[in-house]
Amino acid sequence: MLQASLSAEALPDRYDPRDPASIERFAKRLIGRTLREALKEDKGLLPRPGKGSFGRDLETLYFGLAANNESRPDFELAGLELKSSSLTHVGANRRLVPKERVFLSMIDYQGIANEDWEDSAFLKKNRHILFVFYVHDRDADSPLDCVIKCVGRWSIPEECMPELEADWRHIRRLLNAAGDGALHGGLTNSLEAAKKGAKGATARRAFAFKTAFVKKYVLPRIGWSQPILPERYDDATLDALASRIAAAFAPYIGMTAEEVATRLRLETSGAAKSHHADVTKAILGIDSDNAVEDVNVRTIRLEYGKAKPRESISFPAFRYMDLVEQDWETSDLRAILLKPFLFVVYEEEAPHGRRILSTARLWRMPNGDLEGEVRRIWDMTVTCVRNGHADALPRMSDSAVCHVRPHARDSRDTFPTPRNGPLVKKCFWLGNAYVAGVLGILDRSASVQAGRLSGTAASTPPRR
Repeated sequence: MLQASLSAEALPDRYDPRDPASIERFAKRLIGRTLREALKEDKGLLPRPGKGSFGRDLETLYFGLAANNESRPDFELAGLELKSSSLTHVGANRRLVPKERVFLSMIDYQGIANEDWEDSAFLKKNRHILFVFYVHDRDADSPLDCVIKCVGRWSIPEECMPELEADWRHIRRLLNAAGDGALHGGLTNSLEAAKKGAKGATARRAFAFKTAFVKKYVLPRIGWSQPILPERYDDATLDALASRIAAAFAPYIGMTAEEVATRLRLETSGAAKSHHADVTKAILGIDSDNAVEDVNVRTIRLEYGKAKPRESISFPAFRYMDLVEQDWETSDLRAILLKPFLFVVYEEEAPHGRRILSTARLWRMPNGDLEGEVRRIWDMTVTCVRNGHADALPRMSDSAVCHVRPHARDSRDTFPTPRNGPLVKKCFWLGNAYVAGVLGILDRSASVQAGRLSGTAASTPPRR
């Protein structure tokens, strides 16, 4: 799978214990591998003898943390707790869902009586969590031999705080009034007091997120389709990645999206808006419910005999009020364009005929285009919005590379502006002629000529 092949090469072999992002980057080396493989390959270690505990070996061997049951987060300097749990496949499309509740910190029966929610040991330890989920395999000897699928940082969403607080207070109230014998999981909605360890009357209880909570509020909020890739890509990294992508798509070249879906036993309809995206994910080994991170994946449809796509490529609508507060170096547009693009191209075989997969091309915008023409258009846009000209932003005729135009449901779909009142939502677009040049559909001279006709020139040849 794509994520498995990337993990060992693209990510660091150590982490900064003070930096949550560094810890997460190191953790994402695990994606696509088992913990047993990761320990051996990355650390030269084997799991501890005996039955083996995934959570214990993850904590002590992979991350090198001291085993403890303290109320502080595992990565104390980063304020980040570490938790692991399992996923399982359900349904005909084998969607991944939580297999069980996620155990959190042990409940201090005496200490909780003197706490309030805002300064509780529970919140201090579990507000920010690094999750590591593996896929349950009934044929595996141990969870250590199950493939790790989902890794990412997560913080308790504000919308969940009231219900978690209510559950926590109910658990505390029962403990104070009747002792731990009054506790059981069915008494609360999202946060439960679950038995952990020994059975029967001697069992201790820990806080745990119920499976429904994990499914609704945890998994959709963490990036888990592939590892975090480097902020900067050298040619060797991109070339290796491009080779893997080419190999993944090669068996399906010349097939329609529907034929690919049938070959992969993917339940998706050509009428669905996400149909082509789901097919691409299936080819890459990514579950349809999950997002593709760190690569901009775009489907390009070409009509028979046409030299360029009908449509330009859009990005998310920007908020005018936010745009004018941004600097170019940290702008949303630049962050998007620093990531590589994966263009998946479908072409008509004949007029109105079958549209077949013709190529999958990995591409990174040349720095000359990004810091030259794109930045020029971005600067023009910000200046216009600041000066009260948000209704007259750079058009397609102003640049062969990128422009601004509406990206809204209708004329009532608006955002406020600093000086023009509410205006229809707009976004940045990559021009379709520029994209054609990227894909090699137009030759370089035609791309440059298109730039000259519009008053600009693409400053750097697209990487091919």
